[in-house]
Amino acid sequence: MSEEYVYSEDPIEDFVMSTLDDDEGISLDSYSKLVLMLSLMNMKTFLTFLDDNIDIQDNRVFLPEHLFEEE
Repeated sequence: MSEEYVYSEDPIEDFVMSTLDDDEGISLDSYSKLVLMLSLMNMKTFLTFLDDNIDIQDNRVFLPEHLFEEE
């Protein structure tokens, strides 16, 4: 895992984080399209964070719950 991602107030990041903070996650196909979009937007730091932290189960992509727990 890379350095901890410092969450910003970017509305795109907020949307992606809220989408991946779901028990169901998103499909692999949708995640591939999301990665392409973020790449085209040159969001390299955020993509690195996602790449280092995503979980994949049953062809669904999501972020683990511990990333959203408040201290």
